[in-house]
Amino acid sequence: MNLDGSNVRRVTTDASGSYGPQFSPNGRRLMFHGHDGAGHLDVYVIGIDGTGRTNLTNRGNVDPGSWR
Repeated sequence: MNLDGSNVRRVTTDASGSYGPQFSPNGRRLMFHGHDGAGHLDVYVIGIDGTGRTNLTNRGNVDPGSWR
């Protein structure tokens, strides 16, 4: 997305939604809540281009915290 709000593009494909996105300090990744295949809410990171999605928690129902 551009600074003016134009060129919006979805980077996740969760049918049940992704929540609480936060940009990494360098602006190259997003951290967010998302559902795994079993319906658990986990913390993920993904590149801003939509590649490299990684589950950081693998345990469900956790708070993503912050990049600090």
